[in-house]
Amino acid sequence: MAQDQKGELVIMPNQLRRTLEGLFLREARDKQVLVGIHWPQKAAVEGEGNLTTVAGEWRANESQAFAMARLAQSEYGLTDGSITVTPLNHPRFISEHAMKEYHWAVVKYDGDVVPNHQHVASFGWYAGPDALRTAVNQMRFEKGRMFVQVLGLAIAIEPRLVRYHRAVSDLVLAG
Repeated sequence: MAQDQKGELVIMPNQLRRTLEGLFLREARDKQVLVGIHWPQKAAVEGEGNLTTVAGEWRANESQAFAMARLAQSEYGLTDGSITVTPLNHPRFISEHAMKEYHWAVVKYDGDVVPNHQHVASFGWYAGPDALRTAVNQMRFEKGRMFVQVLGLAIAIEPRLVRYHRAVSDLVLAG
């Protein structure tokens, strides 16, 4: 890391780990959009209450879509159905604390989820704005902030998310 003219630390892009995050969606029988969110095994063991999305390392030799599908398979044990990954064009999300640069995608899946319990303590499909609001409240602030912004961008891909976004858009202000 370097310092700028004011003496503040400057993180160079090559020092950041590229990390993928997925807004994991499924259509229910009643045509309602469901959002998949999980409680990480590591957080459960450490007694933390933070929820998260499917996420992990984006390797240099992978396309974003391939890497996201690999991560979803690894964490959520996707066994059947089809998966569609749509990368999102969003502002840079950087965590100086974690030394990561986050890249988000919308992941649509129509099959069953069998969580890999090495990574996922529990998994849930969140249906409706109130349930999603509860889930976002259980995310770490930085993750929740990114999630809300990405949810707003994902409306272009899945217009039915607009009522979900309205329900959680004020949460980033509470910090």
